[in-house]
Amino acid sequence: MQKKRKRTKIKINKYCLYCNRLIVVPLSLARIKFCSKKCYYRFGRTEKTKEKISKTLKGCIPWNKNKKHSIETKKKISETLKGHSITEWHKKECKCSVCKARRFELNGDKHPCYIKGLKRTYPLEFNKCLKTEIRRRDKFVCQICLRHGWLVHHIDYNKANNEGTNLITVCSSCHGKTNYNRNYWVNYFQDNKKKDK
Repeated sequence: MQKKRKRTKIKINKYCLYCNRLIVVPLSLARIKFCSKKCYYRFGRTEKTKEKISKTLKGCIPWNKNKKHSIETKKKISETLKGHSITEWHKKECKCSVCKARRFELNGDKHPCYIKGLKRTYPLEFNKCLKTEIRRRDKFVCQICLRHGWLVHHIDYNKANNEGTNLITVCSSCHGKTNYNRNYWVNYFQDNKKKDK
């Protein structure tokens, strides 16, 4: 039987353009010019790339530091922005947490997640000791998907009600689901409790 020959990769000796360190590179990676990313960033951009960047950025206000607003334009900007803390787009479409909270406060009872008499802040009873007790009771298992769970959820969505029967352990993805279609989830958890008994 003939022995199989090992294929040896052809290697090339190159020098780093920044630090002149010897680099041994396989032939397939002959285009490499730097020994590391540090050298690549230290070496900087070539003149061609610098010219391309400058051409694309010409006329752009944020990068053009020499251009300054006149006093008249500054006054116009300040007049237009007076009394406009939130734009119409932010009131209706923005999905950041700050805008969602503002929308909830502005709309009040018209908001889909509004529940009459519901407190928005957690009381002092809802602390680390209570949460760890609930997690241990549920064996750190999400009660919806049966994976590892860490968050403690109020079944009736009332933050003031911190009884053991009202608290349950869920994972982060399932906790996100429970914030929508709340009536369904209240019924779901109550049915599961009846089955357990």
